[in-house]
Amino acid sequence: MTRERVNAIGVHLAALREAGEGAVVVSVGTHGPDTDMSDGCLCATVTMNGEEGFARAKYLSDAISLARGDARRKVEAKAAKAKKEREAAA
Repeated sequence: MTRERVNAIGVHLAALREAGEGAVVVSVGTHGPDTDMSDGCLCATVTMNGEEGFARAKYLSDAISLARGDARRKVEAKAAKAKKEREAAA
């Protein structure tokens, strides 16, 4: 893979960050066939706001979106738990 292609991947991954998010870190990989996905799959791990999400899918964009949703749900659950604890302490 050329330097230009690697840099292009970086630009595309940077575009995943939405306004208001400090950072989105993505790692990707591939897996061979298994009982769940007979053609193999792509996987993505997304770290955002201190939480990590993971997903596997046929297409990389789907894996990233699913992993991002997983991380986002963890961030929201952490915030809800902290709010509940603050309210209980008050």
